[in-house]
Amino acid sequence: MTEKSWLNSLIYGLVVFLLSVLFMVNLPSLKTTQQTHQLDNWQLIRGIPNYFNTAVDSNSKLRDFFIRAKHDFQYQYLGEKRFPIVLRGKDGWLYYTGERNMDDYQNAFPISDDELMQIYVNLEGLNRRLAARGKLLLVVIAPSRETIYPEWLPSGTEKVGDNDRLDALMTYMEQYGGKTRILDMREVLWEAKKDHPLLYFKTDTHWNQYGAFFAYQEICKAIQTSPGYEDFVCKGWDDYTIEYIPYSGDMVKLMPTNLTIEEMVPNFVPKFQSFVVQDPPLPYERD
Repeated sequence: MTEKSWLNSLIYGLVVFLLSVLFMVNLPSLKTTQQTHQLDNWQLIRGIPNYFNTAVDSNSKLRDFFIRAKHDFQYQYLGEKRFPIVLRGKDGWLYYTGERNMDDYQNAFPISDDELMQIYVNLEGLNRRLAARGKLLLVVIAPSRETIYPEWLPSGTEKVGDNDRLDALMTYMEQYGGKTRILDMREVLWEAKKDHPLLYFKTDTHWNQYGAFFAYQEICKAIQTSPGYEDFVCKGWDDYTIEYIPYSGDMVKLMPTNLTIEEMVPNFVPKFQSFVVQDPPLPYERD
């Protein structure tokens, strides 16, 4: 047995021991139930698993304690990489695996022609309705973190297919003469990451303020090149002071864990009078 397997067995053993103590403390109430319903010994033994489930399920704090303690131990001492909807990458990166997110990155399920047609029809219909009212439609697609920073993913997460869903959509729109403007931010962010700090949070599913600002600049360019919007004014790098603050993102909450997992993240402070309320991103409170 490897050291990791031995430690994993140890923590499960401790959990079983604690649950056994809980059972023994509450055994009198179970015996009372036995006497009331005149259960025999075999029925009593068969009822133990259900009793454990009821005892833990009925106490959300107890259940949460065991879940967090297990994840804390696995993360800190075992180097575990896979949690229910969180994947631990390299150098402190945490990736979201819910809602088939990694399947999308790995091209595990290509988009169908019917899905492409439905998206095309919906976007073109919306674009026509807005254009008739003199409005501009821009569809901005924010890339996932694993698309921009695949180098921090753990082994075993390599792409399994060649048919990227976004590539397929862009090709379909062009092939059928779609008029809707779709801003694909992948090339912009791939280029930006070469010469700039991180564009996404390590512990959160979103881009940080660096990534958001690059996207903002591309949106501004698209607006300024649209008829009737040539005078649209955008802010530049010199309009902000960039400071760094500690932050713990949504992936830490989704794990969940009691560990303090933080990173230093950029916070753009405007030098101009802004009517937008901009508070520094605070760590998520733990329930």
